[in-house]
Amino acid sequence: MSITNRHNVNKINNGFTMIELLIVLAIMSTLMGLVGPLAINAYDKAQAKTEKYQLNNFINKLSYEAFTQGQTKRIDLEGNQVSIYAGEEEIPAKVFNFKYLFFQPQYINLNSNGFTLSDTIDLQIRGQSEIMTLDLSAGKKHAS
Repeated sequence: MSITNRHNVNKINNGFTMIELLIVLAIMSTLMGLVGPLAINAYDKAQAKTEKYQLNNFINKLSYEAFTQGQTKRIDLEGNQVSIYAGEEEIPAKVFNFKYLFFQPQYINLNSNGFTLSDTIDLQIRGQSEIMTLDLSAGKKHAS
C-alpha cells in the first residue's frame, strides 16, 4: 500500500471540520431566533384564550349556583382580579387573579334566578380591548 492510499483512508475517517460545525450552529441559532418568539407568542395567546373561557365558565357556574341556592351574587372585576360576593356580604367569598386578562372596574349582579341586567364584560386580553358577551342561559338548561 502506498503512502497516498493511507493518507486518503485517514481523511475519510475524519469528522466534521470546525468551520462546518460553526456554520450549522449559526444556522440553528438564526432559526431559533426567528421561531422562538413566535412559539412563545402562540403559547401566550392560547393561555389568554384559556383564561377567557375559564372566566366565562366560572360566571356560568356562579349563575347556576345563584339559581339553585336562591341567593344573589356579585362579581367585581378590577385589574387582573375577580372577587365573588355571596348575598349582601362585604368580604369576598372567593378571589381569583388572572395573568392575561385585565378588567376596567365593573361589577355583575346575579339575581336569585341566576340572571343579570348586564350581559357583557369589558376586558383587555394581552393589551387588546374586547367585549365578552355572557350567555347565562347555558347553566339553566341543565336545571330544567
